[in-house]
Amino acid sequence: MRPPDRRELVAGGFARFHGYTRPFADFPALDHVNEAVCAPHHVLAEHQHPTLEILYVHAGVAVWTVAGRTWRVRPGEFFVVHPGERHGGATDPRRPHHDFAVGFDAAAIVPAGQGRLIVAGDGEVAAALDETVAVNDGLAAKRVIPGGHGAERIYRRILAELDGNRGEAQDPRRRALTMLAVQCALIELLVFVTRCALGAPAARSVGRHDFSALLAWMETRLPAPPSLAEMAVRADMSPSHFMTAFRRATGRTPLEAMTRLRVAAAARLLGERQSVTAVAHELGFSSSQYFSLVFRKVAGCPPSAWRQAARPLPP
Repeated sequence: MRPPDRRELVAGGFARFHGYTRPFADFPALDHVNEAVCAPHHVLAEHQHPTLEILYVHAGVAVWTVAGRTWRVRPGEFFVVHPGERHGGATDPRRPHHDFAVGFDAAAIVPAGQGRLIVAGDGEVAAALDETVAVNDGLAAKRVIPGGHGAERIYRRILAELDGNRGEAQDPRRRALTMLAVQCALIELLVFVTRCALGAPAARSVGRHDFSALLAWMETRLPAPPSLAEMAVRADMSPSHFMTAFRRATGRTPLEAMTRLRVAAAARLLGERQSVTAVAHELGFSSSQYFSLVFRKVAGCPPSAWRQAARPLPP
């Protein structure tokens, strides 16, 4: 995407604009990314994008409209626009805003094939990404998400990588590294926004659900943990609704709950004097080293030390 000239900046009401549109033909998950400093007369014409768009206000006050409703978005807040939604807006002329925007397909951030960031065997990492995507699938209830202070660093890192890629078009190795760095930054941003969304109050209430039967079923799947989609089907909910309801009812995400069930089972087996390697194998962990890492994170000590002390798990 070529940078806008001065006449275009003035016409669009921008004091400064820096961005890219579809910078990688072989990574279509990223549709656009930009940073904009708006002039007092800035008006954003109504338009739409094929992907999810996450805007972030760094300074000033943005006035954005979607489907006839208007929001005033302040510093540190994200604004979520879903694929195909027509939106536009302006700025508060007394406090012109400085914002960042990125449009991307959350479900396609990790592409198949060469350069795949998450590989077979990284089940827990893939499950965490599934949960993040599910939360973002359900963000319509939280159009404005507070708590984003510091997110500008992630947007700027993406732009800096793309700036540095201009001279790398003929070097496939350097270009691949740039694309991987952008991919990692997008995942980081998605996790950042998800954490903010989980901490923000929903615009509509979600009733309490009893997940005791589901938790009992999850205990039968310790060696081969179910995916988020499987658990949602079992609960007869969409993935995004299931994520919200489960966390509200249990205080944990499905992945966190599944991990604790596996660690609790491991603690029982270690109490029976089974070896760390045998317990890791029985519960389906990819290696004893990874099992030790997960166990220590939950129990506060490595499995070998717990086996000797036979202490109870922390709440």
